[in-house]
Amino acid sequence: MSFNSNCLEIKRFFRSSGFENLSLFDMLSWLRERQVTTIITMDKFGAICSYKGGSDGIVISWPIDIAVKDSTGAGDTFAAGVVSKLAGKSDFSVYAFTEAIVEGRAWSAFACTMIEGAGEIPDKNELTRFRKEI
Repeated sequence: MSFNSNCLEIKRFFRSSGFENLSLFDMLSWLRERQVTTIITMDKFGAICSYKGGSDGIVISWPIDIAVKDSTGAGDTFAAGVVSKLAGKSDFSVYAFTEAIVEGRAWSAFACTMIEGAGEIPDKNELTRFRKEI
């Protein structure tokens, strides 16, 4: 099972489930105990991700240090990048999960270089050029 949300959504989920005022650590622990692969986007602070319940499964995705023109759509673009790497895989390793997070991070940073979000998804050549620039 997997779960993708931003900070507000995950807090709302726990609050509606009867868990008030849990720390982010407690939320991740609860999800990991239940073998839930989780991505929590944290706006300009990047994302924190947890792979199932494994002890090596916490992945921190720091934001890329770029000149941000507009962060509109950055979270959605991050998710699209992750999905692009995991599409068609019903089960994947922590390594594949980490690679997907890295891909999502690049897509999200690319979107932040556009005004009012990326009008279209960048192709492989655009992303390759962008990665070399950063």
